[in-house]
Amino acid sequence: MNYYDILGVDRNASPEELKKAYRKKAQEFHPDKNPDNKEAEDKFKQVNEAYEILSDPQKRRMYNMTGRTGSSNRATGHNPFQGATAFNFRDWEDLMNVFSFGANPREGKFRSGPKRGARPKKIITIEIQVDVYDVLHGLSREMNIEYEGKCDECKGNGEDPNTTPKTCPDCHGSGRVDFYGGISNMRVQCPKCGGEGRVNLDSCPHCRGMGVQRKQKRLLIKVPCGVCEGNTLRLQGEGHYYPWENRFGDIFVKVHVAKHDYFSVVGVDVHTTLPITFKQAILGDMVNVMTVDGVAEIKIPPGTQNMSTMKISGHGLPKRPGDSGYRGDAYVTIVIDVPEGISEVDRERIESFEGHDATYSLVESHNESTNRILQEMDRKKSFSKT
Repeated sequence: MNYYDILGVDRNASPEELKKAYRKKAQEFHPDKNPDNKEAEDKFKQVNEAYEILSDPQKRRMYNMTGRTGSSNRATGHNPFQGATAFNFRDWEDLMNVFSFGANPREGKFRSGPKRGARPKKIITIEIQVDVYDVLHGLSREMNIEYEGKCDECKGNGEDPNTTPKTCPDCHGSGRVDFYGGISNMRVQCPKCGGEGRVNLDSCPHCRGMGVQRKQKRLLIKVPCGVCEGNTLRLQGEGHYYPWENRFGDIFVKVHVAKHDYFSVVGVDVHTTLPITFKQAILGDMVNVMTVDGVAEIKIPPGTQNMSTMKISGHGLPKRPGDSGYRGDAYVTIVIDVPEGISEVDRERIESFEGHDATYSLVESHNESTNRILQEMDRKKSFSKT
């Protein structure tokens, strides 16, 4: 007996198409329209049986795999796979979930919650932007979160709270059904009632049997110190409610570190630049420089060169999330500010200064390298002519 043929629908028919076909067939073979018609009465029963199976996601899935409903397959030695039109081990976990075997092999725990309305897990992912000071000290921020929470009417079981549960028609209250797998018989958890032996066939009108409803909440998100660009935080149990597992999912928070106008971050080190005067570069000085901790005083040694780098140990960012005791370093790049316009008096002083025995190591090294390259080029030109 093919339930899809009885209702006159395709195997991929939607729940709405199933309901429409069921109503049409039920009206056609209804006993009131066919009095004293045994054939119509039998077809009416078949239509009701077919719709009962195909309208339930769990039973429909098992029927698609085995060609049977799961109530009893052992009495006659019948092979449930015989006559099945689409048995396909595409997903072993999906097969395990249908036959239950007491537990989900990946979750490692017994199933609970509503037995219909199970859907793929939805994950909430949000993004948060922080600056270097938040990376140094940590951050707490409240955000509004929309999620699917437990239905207030049915408390997440998907059943009408105003009706009384009845004995499961598949396992007759035992919570287990027989399954013949072709090699040996197995007694598995009933997919209709989830092993409880009782089932409420009426869906909750508030959530339509899904066990969840849209909700909002104000959530405090704590970002620890030491996070880096792209780090993801996990807030366990704060996400969507999964009624078929009777638990709440997680929220994932992706962290982005905003660029700073003064500092640049490389790993756990903080880089900045410091302009100094021509005089300070030659004679040296004590100057103040800004760090993530505030103002720090550093010594500019005499003869400091342009674009040289000075290190301030321990003034970087935390090396480990949540631990501010181990930090990177701050690096200061020196930029010599050369005056754009000078007076005649200053020009004479500079020219007079250059006439003394000052040492210009970079200039001398550059001149030596230039002369060496020119000589090499002349030798190559002479060789090519000969």
